[in-house]
Amino acid sequence: MTKCKNSSGLKTTFCKSLDWKIPIHWFDLTGIFEFPGDEVRRAVITLRPTTTHDHFDGFEVQIVNKHEGMVALKCFSFNDYLSERSDARDDYRDGFGVIAYCGWEWYIAIPKTTRPFCEAVEAYIALWM
Repeated sequence: MTKCKNSSGLKTTFCKSLDWKIPIHWFDLTGIFEFPGDEVRRAVITLRPTTTHDHFDGFEVQIVNKHEGMVALKCFSFNDYLSERSDARDDYRDGFGVIAYCGWEWYIAIPKTTRPFCEAVEAYIALWM
């Protein structure tokens, strides 16, 4: 199979690759978490772009009421929660991120684990349950 650098499958694959413990339904760069037993509210998790085109440095989490719109919004930067790296590049210090045109993979700095980042996002979402 040939990889297309801009295919939605690769976008979704990257988003799913993080160590999420909650069930998230992914569509391209956006995931939906449905609050158990709540038909009105959802958490919308979207890969967040930087000011540079097709560069992403974290996720934005919106708590949304299906009838009234956005209730809350919080941005989570990878660099605020990830520190340990599994790559051997000590010459790159720009932190964690993904660039679309580089194949939807971590750009140079590869986190040893994404669990601390996912825990922060999941803890924020849990506050709204």
